[in-house]
Amino acid sequence: ALAFDREFGEIARRRLEERGVKFHLNASVREIRGKGRVEEVVLSTGEVLPADAVLISVGVAPNSELAARAGLALDELGHVVVDSYMRTSDPDVYAVGDVAQKRDYFTGKPVKAYFSSIAVTEGRIAAMHIIGTTPSKGFEGALPAYTAFLTGSFFAAAGLSEAQARRLGLNVVSATAESVYSHSGFLEGGMPTLIKILLKAVYTRSDLRLVGVQAVGPEPVNEVMSFAVAAIKQGLTAYDLAAYPFASPPLWFRTPLTHPLQLTALKVIAKA
Repeated sequence: ALAFDREFGEIARRRLEERGVKFHLNASVREIRGKGRVEEVVLSTGEVLPADAVLISVGVAPNSELAARAGLALDELGHVVVDSYMRTSDPDVYAVGDVAQKRDYFTGKPVKAYFSSIAVTEGRIAAMHIIGTTPSKGFEGALPAYTAFLTGSFFAAAGLSEAQARRLGLNVVSATAESVYSHSGFLEGGMPTLIKILLKAVYTRSDLRLVGVQAVGPEPVNEVMSFAVAAIKQGLTAYDLAAYPFASPPLWFRTPLTHPLQLTALKVIAKA
């Protein structure tokens, strides 16, 4: 997935292969065969795979037909154009969710970003504006943060991956850190289980400003990612994070010294 760098994709791939999933890379589907039902799939490599079903992922598009008929402005991707308070080209009409235009947090360009976290934020901003308690900044742009549960672990990401940052022309530096997580909710033989969290953070090279985080591990990676979003939006740097007083809940990270995001900050400072 575009949200993760190659090393995290390799982790997911290895874990799926351990469960019997077979990958056919650098190949596409050339033909689907069968009489009355799917029986086999022909790949572009010529390999023929027996199949009982085929799952096709083609993405989604905004259903903005009603908005178009109402005369509301649409962008080049088909989304309803909105301002930072979710007002459309008709100031008495608001649009939120997947149909509303999204602008990338980093580039300001229209982007497809269909995430419930973004839709909920848009809804709150619109509601507050309607009742007169307008947020000071409004919607600042799509900064995706999400989690996928795969092979018993959470794969989470926020902001830019290193590959995405480089495609945008950013000069970045990254660091990876591993922390041991221990919590009474993960009991094994009456004792807390020790589980590892692997985290990668991406910083701008010029001022070491945090622009992206990826992690894989147990459920606490979700909370780490929520903090990462706030840190990115506040423009925190590696120096800020290195001196940040992270809490140390009982039986979570072994000590405040091993918070994975803080460890990456210390690593990139050492590289600077």
